[in-house]
Amino acid sequence: MDFEVIGSRGRKVRRDDGETERYVIRRLRCASCRKIHHELPDFIIPYKRYDANVIEEGIWPSEPSVLPVDESTLYRWKQWFQALADYWLFICQSLLIQYAEKPPMDDLSSHSLPVHQRIGQWFGRKPGWLGKLVHPVANHHFWIHTRSACLTEAG
Repeated sequence: MDFEVIGSRGRKVRRDDGETERYVIRRLRCASCRKIHHELPDFIIPYKRYDANVIEEGIWPSEPSVLPVDESTLYRWKQWFQALADYWLFICQSLLIQYAEKPPMDDLSSHSLPVHQRIGQWFGRKPGWLGKLVHPVANHHFWIHTRSACLTEAG
């Protein structure tokens, strides 16, 4: 795909210390479909306001920790993750089969192991696993928008 840089926009992300960091994200227009895309680094998850490491720790804690997040936000993250993790794994497996020189032998979509174990086998447990999982999905236009606001056409 061919992209043209058409500008940039600011994006705020909350870190694990509770501070907000501001980043400049490039806006790109696809030459073939003419849609606008935003170039997100791995530590920014689409439509989420917290750093990917904070979300990872909220979803799948590696050790007891104190996150600067409400209990209701942690609950929503866990529900969001549980609802979409199998879908993301299926998409990643499909992309690997389509683009890899040697297709994977393990079946990511198999339910024989819990989702956390399947993700751990493929993406590891080191910080950054969530970005490795969701960015191929978003970059190949398979992202399911989970925003609660509903947009309608003016009639």
